Amino acid sequence: MYVTLGELFGQAVRKFPKKEALVDIRRNLRLTYEQWDTEVNKLANALLASGVQKGDRVSTFLFNTSELATVLFACAKIGAIFNPINFRLKAQEVAYILEDATPKILLFEKMTEPHIASIHKDFPHISFWYIDEDTPAYAVNYHERVKAAPSISPQIQVSENDIYAIMYTSGTTGKPKGVMHRHRDMVEQSLICHSVMRIHW
Repeated sequence: MYVTLGELFGQAVRKFPKKEALVDIRRNLRLTYEQWDTEVNKLANALLASGVQKGDRVSTFLFNTSELATVLFACAKIGAIFNPINFRLKAQEVAYILEDATPKILLFEKMTEPHIASIHKDFPHISFWYIDEDTPAYAVNYHERVKAAPSISPQIQVSENDIYAIMYTSGTTGKPKGVMHRHRDMVEQSLICHSVMRIHW
């Protein structure tokens, strides 16, 4: 029986609670594993409070931010499916993925906002969460939602064969296709990299 991504993250938190785990230079943010785990739990509970259930999709249209990493593990803990959208895509390319993936929530930022501004009206069923200041009128603020959420670890049954992510192909020979990845697939990849790189703690 394999662990899930959420459980794998939990193992790191228990083994290295005081070690630095996450650095976001843009926000001048440094978190230990236990501090990051608190943020992951709060986001997971914020997602649940916003109606995200196991199997629902949560999309991101972000650069490599701390929020991107946090939402991956938050989704993993509650069985939601993480859908990272390439920040290089144009508005209509993003719209195609949103139409196909049907996420409950989309996280975006200042650099990607112009694209979302031009298409958000076509997706009234999606809740748009903005990670920066000056939140657009059509969106809610990510940090306000997280701040208001409890930090307890959510108790959702997630298995190794559940889907953890849907990642879309580049669509060079046709429309992009959503490729589904199980928790087990990512855990196995992690173990392979750990072995090949001979990482020791």
